Amino acid sequence: MSKQVLRAELQTLLQLSHPKISLEAFETTLQSITTSFDWTYFVERAIATNLAGYLLPHPEIAEKYYPDNVLQKIKSYQQRILLHSLQLLEGVQILHEALKALAIDHAFLKGCSLLIKKEAQFKSRQVSDIDLLIDPAKQTQVIEILQGLGANVKTVIYKSEWHAKQQLEHAPIQAVLFGLCIDVHIRLFRVDTNYQIDTPELLKNVVFHPLDSTTVPLLSTQEAQLFTILHAYKHLHAGSAFKVSSVNDLNNMNWRELAPLAQKWQANKAFQEMQKFTQTWFEGAYTQTFLGQTVLHFLTNSPLLLTEKAIFLKRRLFNINGSVLHPKHIVFNAFPQKTYLNSYFGPGPYLFIWWRRTKNLFRFWINPNGKAIDAHGQSNQK
Repeated sequence: MSKQVLRAELQTLLQLSHPKISLEAFETTLQSITTSFDWTYFVERAIATNLAGYLLPHPEIAEKYYPDNVLQKIKSYQQRILLHSLQLLEGVQILHEALKALAIDHAFLKGCSLLIKKEAQFKSRQVSDIDLLIDPAKQTQVIEILQGLGANVKTVIYKSEWHAKQQLEHAPIQAVLFGLCIDVHIRLFRVDTNYQIDTPELLKNVVFHPLDSTTVPLLSTQEAQLFTILHAYKHLHAGSAFKVSSVNDLNNMNWRELAPLAQKWQANKAFQEMQKFTQTWFEGAYTQTFLGQTVLHFLTNSPLLLTEKAIFLKRRLFNINGSVLHPKHIVFNAFPQKTYLNSYFGPGPYLFIWWRRTKNLFRFWINPNGKAIDAHGQSNQK
């Protein structure tokens, strides 16, 4: 992958948003900013990458050096994500009580989990939605619960009846409740990954954490941390829909203690790649690893080179495992049913929409708002 030369504004953004930056390092970095520094570009990329929340670790110092308009934009961003996070946690409580009433095992994942455990700050860590893990056998009941709460519920449209029977998707249910987006997971990753992770076992191991006047179930510490690592790896490995600020979630991992669980989940390769990436990234060696250079593409909003596009295309086309080798998987991946195409790529004759989808498969660039095109042709960064 190409060695990128970072603009001063982006280098400064990464330094100032480092999750463990000291007061001295913070002030020294701000003092080194020259008069040619483009503050407008700096704050635009900070907000686009969700790193803006991490730019006030030492407010008294920040107020001395940030221009007033930049400081106000950062504060406004932090206030916005704070209010949204509070709304999300209200939704978590409502969901928990509804599921608890019908004795449905569940756990809350990702950003909401970090906030509940106080591993992330409300004004720093942007959280988009509620991620909920349930027993795959309880999908119908959970849909009924969501509808009973007044949610607008949608289920994934599969490429074929064979795909529907295989239940390949990891989050086949999406809902909107009180304006809040909810992703309902039946497993942590798609079936056609090589990981061996048992959802019932995860739900058996949940730990309850206090949230206002109640307690809510979250994954155990090690399972939650390893999921955070592998979830980041999934997006970086595919070069798709990666949130740059999520790198900061990797800062406090106990890699040595997580290694046995990574082996149990058959995730050693991804785990080791992410460990090396994290170590070099937080040392400021951003281009040291392939994963780090991938992050820089999202940071800079820059297009990939042809050689880089080829790497990601090969990964999408030849990510071989048992499910992918099944003839029906291959056939219906290439020629999915019309309802799938119309749902994700718009209405129209089959061949026209099929061609639109096929062209999209070969798109490996980041669109103008800093998001990457996903498997359905949508930019659904979370």
